[in-house]
Amino acid sequence: MYMISGHVKLPAIQIWAAGYKAAERGYTDDLVAILNIFSKSSKILKTFDKKAAENFDHLLKSTKAISKNSVLPFVRDPLDIFLAASIYAQRSHAQFKIRSDISYVDSGFLRVRPKDLDYVDCSMNMIRADSLISEFMSPSDKSQALKMIDQFSQNKFELVTTNVGDDILKITGDFNILSEIVKSLKCNLSLWVAPQKNDHGKLINHGLKSRQLGEAMLDIFSANEILVAGIKSEIQLEITAASLADRWLLIESEQIKVFGRLPNLTIDGDRNIAAIDTSSMMSNYLFNTNPLICLEEDSATYLTKTFNWCVPNDSLLWLEAIAK
Repeated sequence: MYMISGHVKLPAIQIWAAGYKAAERGYTDDLVAILNIFSKSSKILKTFDKKAAENFDHLLKSTKAISKNSVLPFVRDPLDIFLAASIYAQRSHAQFKIRSDISYVDSGFLRVRPKDLDYVDCSMNMIRADSLISEFMSPSDKSQALKMIDQFSQNKFELVTTNVGDDILKITGDFNILSEIVKSLKCNLSLWVAPQKNDHGKLINHGLKSRQLGEAMLDIFSANEILVAGIKSEIQLEITAASLADRWLLIESEQIKVFGRLPNLTIDGDRNIAAIDTSSMMSNYLFNTNPLICLEEDSATYLTKTFNWCVPNDSLLWLEAIAK
């Protein structure tokens, strides 16, 4: 995780979704704060990636210019534009089109190509390749992405002690939303010590990573269960001991990340609530990219507490936000 003087990174699509959820609930102050996070991010980005910051600003300035000077004004929600700019910042070779919200014909979209941002506001400016260029956040994609966030935020996920063959731990919840995940995934396990907080919720001691345990497998056992399988016997003993010492377990794979306080592994069926990171699965809506946005640590902590699917790349910050 790239971290600079009190700043961290969060997946841009999660901040985008938080903005839409704030608007949906009528939380105007939160929406303004989220738009400001996007606006400030390029200034932070300049400190370590000047070219990416320039690309980010270039797309924003271009959309403002064409909205004033085109036959058909370019109109798109600012949250969508910020999300598109975050893709262009980190992948300036990306090629896609951003359709205008007021366009009812094929023309009326921003053509985004390497070193070429052009607004197609009438049919005479269209080229044959335009029909082949992927569309950024179509109405269907936007609806599906926000629906996935809803499903994750409304469902309860837990780490549960189990006794299935040699397996000692499973993750339960509604995994129908993960239907595209393969039946078995490699994952890495690590133990964490939770931070200590006073009665007012203020941190007394920061949490920390206590030990990297090694690899295991996530086996999709059913639509409601994922087994944490293939854990070596010596590691099973260590995890069991850790469960009696109030430790947390971080499970990381390419498609899914799970963080939760270990249940008592000596009691079958014991359980604790787990938090899940959605960003890898949502990259499908961003041309299989996962652009990150720089923001202040306090803002990242606030977003993670307010939206339990808004997960920073900094695992320690995630732990501090979700630990009760």
